[in-house]
Amino acid sequence: MRPTGKYRYLTFEDRKKIEAWYLIGDRPADIAARLSVHYTTIYKELQRGATGELDANQREGYSAELAERRLRESFKRRGKKAVAKPNSQGPPAQPGRRKECSA
Repeated sequence: MRPTGKYRYLTFEDRKKIEAWYLIGDRPADIAARLSVHYTTIYKELQRGATGELDANQREGYSAELAERRLRESFKRRGKKAVAKPNSQGPPAQPGRRKECSA
């Protein structure tokens, strides 16, 4: 696991462990305790690697490879800004005209 300040990312090895433990029926809270992470980290990871199919335990399937691929794609998208549309601030102002305020 790579430390980044006080937080750390899950590694591919962690994801493979999650996949194995989840497949044998371990609860996400138990997996989190084994990896020393918060249980919501495991729930988010299970969503990231969801296969769309049910596993042997009739739960949403999880793939470490799929989760890793989605994470890499997310990293590639970070920091990219949307292209601004011209005049996105509203209608253009008319020259020579002011909005009058009533007092």
